[in-house]
Amino acid sequence: MKLCLAFILLLFLLSFLCFAQDLSLPVFFQGMELETSYHFGAARLLAQAASAESTASEASTAGAGSTLARVLAATGGAVTLGFGIWHLFVPSLYGWLPYLEAQPEELKRGILATNFFFGVSLSILGGWSIAVPTVFHEQELLNRRWLWTMTGLWAVRAGYQIVSPQGRMIPGLSAIMLAAFIATDLLFLVPALIETF
Repeated sequence: MKLCLAFILLLFLLSFLCFAQDLSLPVFFQGMELETSYHFGAARLLAQAASAESTASEASTAGAGSTLARVLAATGGAVTLGFGIWHLFVPSLYGWLPYLEAQPEELKRGILATNFFFGVSLSILGGWSIAVPTVFHEQELLNRRWLWTMTGLWAVRAGYQIVSPQGRMIPGLSAIMLAAFIATDLLFLVPALIETF
């Protein structure tokens, strides 16, 4: 539990540092530099606010679709991030330890480590799913590929829930989980379709 709290505190600290500092980070995709750098932080936000007025008159129907796609994708990223953070607390929230006490120590550590790294991985995917449509929205190829990747990930998770449902111990939970996975998948599928077609 303390390790989970320390990890979340570290994430918030890193987020704050990226916001407070004007960091320049090179971005590479398939070995080709997409743009020399992206500037994060307060300076970037001020520049965006200043340029927002000048580009407001240039908005078109495609721009509205693109904005909708970015909002949906960032929402899907927030949901994914939430699932990841929630997974870090699953063992303590649902009392896994008493069930694992009867198991060999290595199996117990393996289950807890798998859940922890799954939660961290899902948190990273969620964070990137927020960053790609908001920070890197000019990079259409990156956006499309990322959206289709996340669509595939959540489609597989929804499919797995259909084939081998979890949550059957609590009546109705299995259906709620399936609905949540499908809804999250749609938050990526709709923007992927908008950006592709």
